[in-house]
Amino acid sequence: MLANKLEINKKDENLSSKFNIVLIDQNEMLLDLLDHELTKYKGFSVTHTSNGAEFLNSSEVEPDLILMDMIMEGVNGIELIKKIKSEDRFAETKIIILSEKLNEPVVEQLKSLNVHDVIQKPANIGEVLFKVKRSVRDQI
Repeated sequence: MLANKLEINKKDENLSSKFNIVLIDQNEMLLDLLDHELTKYKGFSVTHTSNGAEFLNSSEVEPDLILMDMIMEGVNGIELIKKIKSEDRFAETKIIILSEKLNEPVVEQLKSLNVHDVIQKPANIGEVLFKVKRSVRDQI
């Protein structure tokens, strides 16, 4: 399995447990899979929600990384990114988009909003883990 080949090396293991990730997606099965992979196999602290507005209204979580879809109830992905970027508490938070609604104009708009990375659905779990791992390394 590709995910097993992407193990975080010993140097990174201590960092991963201190690294907070928020997952935002309406697909509960995907949320459960990513939560499982990122917590059990990688040791990250993970919370998730299916609603971007719910995330914004929560003051409990200060993530290092947000892995989110573009389509969700209450607020669309672009609106949510703009709101996240406008809040000081998320100044250092990186965003990775995981969505099936990605075309060239949308990707260009995401780049202009300083989104850290973009992944097209359906995605290989190994690719997602690799890009999350790369984001962790970029922040240390």
